[in-house]
Amino acid sequence: MTIVHRGPRLLRLEDDDVSARFTEVYQRRFTMLLNTVVRRAYRDGGAIGLEAASDGQKRTLSADALLLAVGRVPNTDLLDVTQTGVALDERGFIKVDENLQTDVPGIWALGDIVGRYLLKHSANLEAIHVAHNIFNPENRVPVDYHAMPHAIFASPQVASVGLTERQAREKGLPHVASTYSYYDTAYGSSIEDRDGFVKVLAQRETGEILGCHIIGSEASILIQEVANAIRMRLPTDAITESIYVHPALPEVVQRAFGSLPI
Repeated sequence: MTIVHRGPRLLRLEDDDVSARFTEVYQRRFTMLLNTVVRRAYRDGGAIGLEAASDGQKRTLSADALLLAVGRVPNTDLLDVTQTGVALDERGFIKVDENLQTDVPGIWALGDIVGRYLLKHSANLEAIHVAHNIFNPENRVPVDYHAMPHAIFASPQVASVGLTERQAREKGLPHVASTYSYYDTAYGSSIEDRDGFVKVLAQRETGEILGCHIIGSEASILIQEVANAIRMRLPTDAITESIYVHPALPEVVQRAFGSLPI
């Protein structure tokens, strides 16, 4: 299989270390064409042809099947949402206030169509608030999106919550970071996960957890305890001083926090 990608790395929005490791893993498994743009796709008999370009050099590819992954856009134009009077933003998503009410009384919106987080668990959170706010107009509660986690169910899995180190630097936040390998734990070595690691960030002075980024086995499960801690704005002590089952895989999370230089 050949993967054609227009950027220098896969998963560019993830933490740089996670993105680099994920790209490295996939380069070992597949033919990767990075910094490459597809100019044209066409039928070539029973095959599919691609014309691509990289660094000014053209190349032609042939395959039995083509999967195109170019993202998602709202379908409010097809639904003709503006006929209701509901306002859309410049991207075509429905505009809502902090309570998820549109500018038309009695019409509310939630989920992907509001364009905040295109995640099912975000929609679940929003649905709870919409239900409450509709039935309690005198006591409406705005949605708190703090510590929204996400996961990528690839192989290896990737999961993240909070700030990446790049974002922390851009915000000028004084922080410390640490990385701990799966393979340096009992469970991680037993399943021979040599690529997985947990990267954590904390505020230098207060120890408040700023972010956690995981690549490896069961990353989507391991991220949850950190998401809960960040949601409650807890310091690293909440994890480092807890008692972890040995030799369960969550030990790698605790060790990542325990290795922070604070």
